[in-house]
Amino acid sequence: MMNKKEPYDVRFVLAEDYREEAGKKLTLLGVLAGDDINLAKGDIGKALPSLIILIIARGARGKFKANVEFFAPSGSRLFEKSLPKDVEINIQEEQNFVIPIKISPFPIEEFGKYMVRFLLDDKPYEYSFIIRATQ
Repeated sequence: MMNKKEPYDVRFVLAEDYREEAGKKLTLLGVLAGDDINLAKGDIGKALPSLIILIIARGARGKFKANVEFFAPSGSRLFEKSLPKDVEINIQEEQNFVIPIKISPFPIEEFGKYMVRFLLDDKPYEYSFIIRATQ
């Protein structure tokens, strides 16, 4: 039986969408580098067609319960997503476990710093990005 090991690194990538390819590969569309989304001031109350948070856990193995929480700049919880069953990570070290989280549509209720909390067996890994108004 394989010993359980927490990831040594968890990374997040922000994009507009993704598609699945052969061989369990993902193609990201509209990668939002710099963790910023710039929108017009009048976009409050509108929605982006979709938003992807790609979560990459490196070096983990074993069986984990996974949960994702999403918070607005005001601190209010936008949503919580429990994966339907325990996430089984049965891979060798130095390989990646990838979870794409798609929010479609993504409502823009306020500008500011949004936060994503990814939990593996209740251990949090956090990521934030900013949605700001341009002139």
